[in-house]
Amino acid sequence: MRLLTIDAIEGRILRDPGRRGVEGFARRGQLAAAARSLWKNDGAVLICTGFPVPDLRRGGGRRSPETDGPGAAKALGDALATLGREVLYATGPRTAALLARLGVAPAARIDASGLRPGDPAVAAHADACLDAAGALAHVVAVEVPGRAADGRYYGMSGADITASVCALDELLLRAAARGVKRIGVGDGGNEAGLGALRRDVAGAVPHGERIATVVEADFAIVAGTSTWGALGLVATLSLLSRRPLLPSLDEVRAGLDAILACGAVDGVSGQSEPRIDGLPIEHTLELLEELRGLAEQPRGEGLGHGLCPDAPNGR
Repeated sequence: MRLLTIDAIEGRILRDPGRRGVEGFARRGQLAAAARSLWKNDGAVLICTGFPVPDLRRGGGRRSPETDGPGAAKALGDALATLGREVLYATGPRTAALLARLGVAPAARIDASGLRPGDPAVAAHADACLDAAGALAHVVAVEVPGRAADGRYYGMSGADITASVCALDELLLRAAARGVKRIGVGDGGNEAGLGALRRDVAGAVPHGERIATVVEADFAIVAGTSTWGALGLVATLSLLSRRPLLPSLDEVRAGLDAILACGAVDGVSGQSEPRIDGLPIEHTLELLEELRGLAEQPRGEGLGHGLCPDAPNGR
């Protein structure tokens, strides 16, 4: 039987039905490296998520959180908690409401509303958020706007979204000075943590030179959607730990329904509909079952990129 590997998981999440050009700027091996870092270390994990997009239900005049990101961020947090990690979340106020609807307890949510782009005190606010998280080992950004070379924030269309952004990317910048490992998950090159890929983004993505983020992370996971990237990370952790960590199909459906009811919109259509980056939820559910088949395989198979299954600190 053909060995199923972490490389295969990475290949699945790099499918590009939305034609974003992700293969043009993705770096293979980042999924494995990020998962290994999470698996081999203890300490708290701070997960950031939330990307504002035009809410066309209201004529596009205001921005609402998109469906890509929050549900998968919660799935990643649940997986890490199962593995014994303390998990906290940092979001802007609108996305905080989505996480609350997904069941994230108030004690696990850090108020990041003070992170305003261009505010001279933004670094101090970020430090306060990191302090509140305690003994951090990792900061993970799942579909979070990352500032471009000019200091502004842009959507995939090239539109300036700075006025609607919570500057969560500042957490990655400040975490670096503390020696905290950083993981970025994105699908367009304008997400926090993908800054090391910016030259490739400029050549592979429409408006890439304008929108590419300069905010880097230690590990940059690129996928067809950020949701797929985070689920790929959960699948890899499941493979390493030999534990079933992926959410069920019903949990993913219910999570999407919950955030839609709380005001989230599809990032492509700007409408309240069961899509992620324009793709019907069935695309994600099909991928999820493929990932489950890869991750929940017999003992000893599928450890690509030199990864070993040795449990850290007795886990």
